Amino acid sequence: MTAQYPIDAKPKKKRRWAKPLAYGGTALLGVLVGAGAAGASSATAEPEVITETITEVETVTETIEVTPTVCLDAINSARAGFNVAADLMDVLGPAVEAAFYQDLAGMEAAMDDLEVLNAELNQNMFAVEAAACEGAA
Repeated sequence: MTAQYPIDAKPKKKRRWAKPLAYGGTALLGVLVGAGAAGASSATAEPEVITETITEVETVTETIEVTPTVCLDAINSARAGFNVAADLMDVLGPAVEAAFYQDLAGMEAAMDDLEVLNAELNQNMFAVEAAACEGAA
């Protein structure tokens, strides 16, 4: 070797028993811990199971709400009113077109249809039924 790395005259003695002893000690410790855990789990007795029957009777009273008949009538009248409004939209298109082209026959036919729809709307009792429904609720 070079002068930079001096060589020891006496080589160090290697301890050949240190590694096997450490490995053996670790293995022995693992076996002891494992055996201790297994012994502890098998040594515990099963817990005593106590069964007890408890009977409870509970009376539940439910109130079922029923929609008043007046309110159902108001809903049906509203549906009828919406149907009249839909029919009115079908009549208005041809009525406006007849007025634009100054078609007297078309305007008279539209007026007849509008009178029928007006009569249906006058027979509709939604406003009265809705007020009665609010009073019932």
